[in-house]
Amino acid sequence: PVALSIVPRGPDGVLDPGETVEYKYPHTLAAEPDPYVNRVTVTAYGGIVSARDTAQTTVDVLQADIGVEKFACVGDTFDADFHLTPGNFTDPVLCPQAINVADGNEDVVTYFIRVFNASPAAALENVEIHDSLVADADLGTITWPDAARPGVLDALGDAENEDEVWHRYTYTVPAGAPDPLTNTVSVAGDAIGLTPVQHVTATAAASIDLVTSDLRLSKTVAAQADPFEVGDMVTYQLQVQNLGSSPIANVQIIDPLYAGAGHVVCTINPLASGATYPAQPGDDCTFTHTITATDPNPLVNR
Repeated sequence: PVALSIVPRGPDGVLDPGETVEYKYPHTLAAEPDPYVNRVTVTAYGGIVSARDTAQTTVDVLQADIGVEKFACVGDTFDADFHLTPGNFTDPVLCPQAINVADGNEDVVTYFIRVFNASPAAALENVEIHDSLVADADLGTITWPDAARPGVLDALGDAENEDEVWHRYTYTVPAGAPDPLTNTVSVAGDAIGLTPVQHVTATAAASIDLVTSDLRLSKTVAAQADPFEVGDMVTYQLQVQNLGSSPIANVQIIDPLYAGAGHVVCTINPLASGATYPAQPGDDCTFTHTITATDPNPLVNR
C-alpha cells in the first residue's frame, strides 16, 4: 500500500461538509493478476472525531497465455484422425503405455501434442516447439492452422478455429533408456499487439513404462480315460504366470483348438508381477475339444 497526503481545496486546508477533493495517480501494471482489483482507503482526523471509508475498482488485464498437452502411445501406425477422439489416449489397447524391453525388438513411441492459445487477449506469433528427447530437425513439418502464417495461433475462441495446432512425431527408444521413459515438450510464443510484448511459455510431459515381461504358460489335460477315441471330449487346463518385474495388461491365452471368438480362451487384465492365473476359485481358463476323425494321432495341441 502507498500512503498519500491529500490537501483539501480551500484556504483553510480543511475538508468541509459536502466538499469533494479528487486525486489522480498513475500505476504501471507489472504482471498483476487478471482481473486486477485496486482498493483505496481514506482516513480523516478532526479533533476527537475520525472517519474512514474504502472503495475499490476492477480492471481487466490483457494477458497472453499459451498451453500444451502431450500424449504418448507405443507404436507408429495411428491413422490421421486418431487424435480427434480424446478417449483414444486413455484406451490401453488403442494407445499402449508400456514397452517390453526384454523382447529385443526395436520399439517406437508416437508423441501427440496439442499447442493452443490459452487467452482471448491476443494472437500469438513466433510459436516454437521443442522436445527434450527429439531434435528439432526430427520433429517434422508442422501444419499450422493458416499455412500462410506459420507459427501463428489466433486468440482463444477464434471463429475460424485457428487457435490451436496438433502435431505428432516418433521416437525410437534406445537401449538402456530409463524407466519410465519421460520426455517434456516446451512451447513458447510472443503476443501480437500487446505493449510491452509478452513472451509466454508452457510445458507438458508424457511417460511410457519400460517393462521386462516374461510369461510362462503351462497346459495340461484333465484326468480322463486314455487313450481317447473319436467322439470323446478332452478338457484342456491352461495356466499363465508373469515372471517379469512389471504388471502386464491384456494378457490373452489363445488356443487354435478353442472354438470361441478369436480362439481366445481367457483374458487377464492386468496380470501382476509374480502372479499366476488361474489362481483362486472362480478363475477359469479351461476348454473342451471333441475328438473328430480328422484329428491327427497323436493329437498335439500348442
